Amino acid sequence: MALEHAHFGSGLRQATAAITDLGRQGRWAQSLALLEQLCAEGPKPDKVAFGAALAACERGSQWSKALALLQEFQPRALEPDSKCFGAAVGACVRSLRWEWSLVVFRDMCIAGVAADIIMYSKLISADQLGGLWVGALQRLAQMSLLSGLRADVVIYNSLLSTCTRCGQWPRALALWSVIRTAGEASFNIVTSNALIDALASSHGADRGAVIWQGAVDLLRKALEARLTPTLVTYSQVAAVCQAAGHGQQVQMVLAAMGSWRCAPDRDMDRALIIACSRIGDWSSALSWLQTSFCRTGEVPDQRSF
Repeated sequence: MALEHAHFGSGLRQATAAITDLGRQGRWAQSLALLEQLCAEGPKPDKVAFGAALAACERGSQWSKALALLQEFQPRALEPDSKCFGAAVGACVRSLRWEWSLVVFRDMCIAGVAADIIMYSKLISADQLGGLWVGALQRLAQMSLLSGLRADVVIYNSLLSTCTRCGQWPRALALWSVIRTAGEASFNIVTSNALIDALASSHGADRGAVIWQGAVDLLRKALEARLTPTLVTYSQVAAVCQAAGHGQQVQMVLAAMGSWRCAPDRDMDRALIIACSRIGDWSSALSWLQTSFCRTGEVPDQRSF
């Protein structure tokens, strides 16, 4: 559809649908151009039309244009809702401009618009980008006290990931303990990976036995729950066990990988070879070295030898 020949008459709904469709196709520039055409020629765009354009900006990571659109609401006697603010926050997060997402949320609170669960998820992502783990944890209280919302597994996984990436692994593990005790969230592979990552990050803290046993236990729980561990899951557990000198546990990880038909990568190959050699299982080490070469066609590096 050529924008210069788009005539909608009184069909604002049709125009809004076109803006939405363009945004879903990643054609945010054309979506904004169509909104601009409506403003100039009519029919007069409403909150829904502006919201569709904001969603297009979010998909296109156009944070500055999203903020500019929000500024258009008041002069046009329009009131943005949670979806409009959420799209602007999402655009800022996708553009890695986390600080502006917090500004938008502040304006949203001033406007008296209640945040939904999707908004809080985006805010936690912004906190993670800014290394604001304290702020991320405070979102839980905000959700309950200000919005009357209950966190779901996506929120908890985001919080766990934020704590881990900010180096706050003890808080990640403590948070998971509270969540599990209260029965607040279900266990999924994303949760498992985040917690194993927290354990791996804590390896230098003189808690070796607790760390590798915890990682193995998390993998076991994932398998018992009939979840499908990813290569990241196996690699993290193997790395923790190998660093703790527990080669037999690394071999257990290998057996579990085989049952799920998950092919290891080069780093995993190296961890398995080193683990086998540390427990004196040279036959398995050489066998795995040969298997790795046949599968990848790459010559093992010096660390493998």
